[in-house]
Amino acid sequence: SRCTVLTGAVGAGAGLGYAMQQQQQQQEVQVRGARGPCGEYGAIGVVELRQDAQHVFDFMRRIEEQPQWNPGVKLSQIVNKVANTTHVKQVLNWSFLALRGDFNMNLAMHEEPQQLRIRTELLQGSMMRRFSSSVGVTHTGPGACRLTMDLYMQPVVPVPFGIRGMVG
Repeated sequence: SRCTVLTGAVGAGAGLGYAMQQQQQQQEVQVRGARGPCGEYGAIGVVELRQDAQHVFDFMRRIEEQPQWNPGVKLSQIVNKVANTTHVKQVLNWSFLALRGDFNMNLAMHEEPQQLRIRTELLQGSMMRRFSSSVGVTHTGPGACRLTMDLYMQPVVPVPFGIRGMVG
């Protein structure tokens, strides 16, 4: 399916945030539901950007700036960094119908600079049993690139039957 989105998670939110910040408009994102290897709910998204691929990748790496442009991120803090792996603490807010709250995630973000890709995995989280993402940038021409995002999550609580179709 095709839809217009503005989303936030470590790498994916940064990539989409870059598009919004640079072009001051929402980008059309192709999104389809998916299932992870352990039955996680997921989504795969693709967006074409009129920006240099390396520039987009560099923006995605600046995770501590996410609260400045993404209203769903309250805190994004680097705990430590060793080589290409960064441990990140994030506080995200969520809402569904009349329900709202915050949840904490401790993440390991693995940068693959030669491939312009960031893989993220959950180390510990208050509402997620599993979370992983892979965000990559591909050069498609002068000043143009494709951002591809794969996100998979398994919440701590079961997803109600009537909602399962909405989340992959």
